[in-house]
Amino acid sequence: MDMIKSKKLTANCAVSIPKEMRLYKGWEGKMGIDLVAVPEGILIRPHQKVCRFCGSCENIRTVKNVDVCEICGAAIKEDPECQK
Repeated sequence: MDMIKSKKLTANCAVSIPKEMRLYKGWEGKMGIDLVAVPEGILIRPHQKVCRFCGSCENIRTVKNVDVCEICGAAIKEDPECQK
């Protein structure tokens, strides 16, 4: 069942997610989220790691706080410019 709540933007254009919605979805404080612009509005979802270089969601590793897929990681490893 869909849960619908109405909220107003604050003076700083921020919005809070109501507690009952966070509990319903199992979301906790400080968890990462993604904001996605869709034709109907803005979608808020738990953060999904994606490669910073190609946008892939598969085989992601985080190296020095950068999310990189296996293919781009191998390409970077082979690039002589990155060996410096």
